[in-house]
This record gives sequence, structure tokens and C-alpha cells, in this order.
Amino acid sequence: MKAEFLELLARNCNADGVANRVAQADALSREVATFLNGVDPAIRRAALDLMMAEISSRMTNPESTQGKPSPEVIAWARESFDKEEFLAELRQVEQTGGSELKEFLHELRTGEPNHG
Repeated sequence: MKAEFLELLARNCNADGVANRVAQADALSREVATFLNGVDPAIRRAALDLMMAEISSRMTNPESTQGKPSPEVIAWARESFDKEEFLAELRQVEQTGGSELKEFLHELRTGEPNHG
């Protein structure tokens, strides 16, 4: 990922900003991974999805970059959360031990589900 990210930044940032942006992104990804490692494995995916929605919201609505999640994100979370689906997924994780990172790495990298 670092090489791909570096190439993306090199194409879109001035030369002086690339190294700094890569270092920032690396530190942030480490921090997010540390945070998610402290979350119950059964809900890590949901936590990551909510974080991605919040980041996306903050990118399109810069004034919401401080404080609580935007009302849109809260509404989305309330509308999209299905308790029965969550409990079914939780039971599946308890029974099977969950998924390995390699099974959804494509989705983490691209934001698109891996259908293969």
C-alpha cells in the first residue's frame, strides 16, 4: 500500500509535500489499526465502516471536522444498523472464528467488495 499511496501523492502533491503526507498517512493508519485492535473483533468491521463514513463526511463537510459525528453520519448509522443482522454476524464469528485480513484486504484498499 505504501508504494501505491506514494505514487498517488507524487502525482497529486508538490514534491515537498509528498514525504510529509506519506509519513502522516502511515502514522494515522498505525493509530487506526491500534484503535481497532482494541475493539471487540466481532464489531471491528462495523467500527471501520463507521470510521470511513465519518471521514468521508468530514471530507465533504470540512466544518464538521471537530467534535461529534455529523447528523448525517448518525442518521446513516441508525438507519443502516440492523440488530438481527448484527447478532447473526456475531453468532457466525463466534462459530467460525471470523475472517482473516486477506479475505477483505481488497475492500480495505479500494473501498469495493471483493467478489472473487
